[in-house]
Amino acid sequence: MALVAHPKWKNVDHDMKEAIDLRDTKGRDPELYAAKALESTIKIISDEKQLTTGNEKGAHNFIDNLTGGKLIDVWELEALKHFFTKVRNPLGHGPGTGIMPSLSAPQTDWAIETCMTWIKSLIRRV
Repeated sequence: MALVAHPKWKNVDHDMKEAIDLRDTKGRDPELYAAKALESTIKIISDEKQLTTGNEKGAHNFIDNLTGGKLIDVWELEALKHFFTKVRNPLGHGPGTGIMPSLSAPQTDWAIETCMTWIKSLIRRV
């Protein structure tokens, strides 16, 4: 991918490729890797635009940085936070005695493609 060819995007590229490989081989949690790629993108942009304060505790705080930096509108902030809250977080944290979260094949495709679209859009804005 030319869009993420620069070395600063190496983790984004790696995690997205991992997401696709896991999806194609029916591996575990490919959407989690896609979300990691998106989170890395958000963090890189926040750092690059000197929006990172060092007090961020997670993806939501870095997303706030993008809004404060006028890179995304409030409705985009809400959409990104919703994705992290409803998709990434349940997959990224152990369920304890609860049911192991999983997505269907179409939902997995949607999650990966959503992350790809966001990554592409965010990188083009900087």
